[in-house]
Amino acid sequence: MYSKTVYSKNIALKKYLLLGVGVCLFFLTSCNKEKDNFVPYELDGSVSNLIKALSNEGNTFSVAPATDQIIKIDEKAQLKVNASSLLSNGNTDIRLQWQNANSAIDMELLALPNFTNGKYLVPVYSFQIEATQEDAEIGININSPMELRIESNYDAEAGLFFLSNEGWSSMGSQGLVFEEWIDENGQGKSGYRINIAQKGWYSISTKVDLSAETFSSFCIELSGEYTQGNTKSFVVLENEVVAPMTRVRESGSFCTTMNIPNNQPMKLVVMSNLRENIYQMFFSEQIMENGLIVAPIMEEKSIDEIKSILENI
Repeated sequence: MYSKTVYSKNIALKKYLLLGVGVCLFFLTSCNKEKDNFVPYELDGSVSNLIKALSNEGNTFSVAPATDQIIKIDEKAQLKVNASSLLSNGNTDIRLQWQNANSAIDMELLALPNFTNGKYLVPVYSFQIEATQEDAEIGININSPMELRIESNYDAEAGLFFLSNEGWSSMGSQGLVFEEWIDENGQGKSGYRINIAQKGWYSISTKVDLSAETFSSFCIELSGEYTQGNTKSFVVLENEVVAPMTRVRESGSFCTTMNIPNNQPMKLVVMSNLRENIYQMFFSEQIMENGLIVAPIMEEKSIDEIKSILENI
């Protein structure tokens, strides 16, 4: 009788022990799962926030309708608006919105195409012009275009391009004129003259044909939190050519969208905004090699620090 009782107690004890082990395993597994899925902070940043912080906001100029006016855009450029240039809808002032992109890096930050017909564009002076009156868009009179003068040295390779839905298209030899003039202070100037007969993006650029014996794609490897939505990367090649990079969904790597020359120096730029108002950057100089892959170590930097690096590339 005594042995049966002890045997029964042992069975019950084993059941409780097994139950306890099962409960412990359940909680341990749950904890591990929570640890695997744990994110130390919310990824609420975006590449659009990064670009907005880095890009200049542009300028807005007020123009009286049916009035001749000369506007100083910046230290290099001035815009002549004829009385009949803008197709106004009333007597209220017209607002001209002006945005500059004076380098290939500026164009890349604004997501503007940087090549045409298989050749890279290196901008001398690029700009966007828009016009509104009482918050309604208005057009430009093609028979009385605005006239833009830009101080610049002569470049026989420079051409004028306009951005359409199909990309940059050449405006032909008549679109860009190099000339001399006297400014309002009696000083002699020289540079380019452009007639502006439609709104949109214009670019005075030279076309660069990259030459090399061999070309290949270039990639970088970043951890999973760096995505196309919060990270911007590109390489700067010789002659100020910028080659953009995009994230490859299958591998998670960022790779150049076009093959670039091997055995040539390049500058790698990687920027991210993982969290709101928190920015990171990686910058290095490399020699391009076939199959080269770089694993950037991102460092937190202020917007002013990033701007300074970009301006000195």
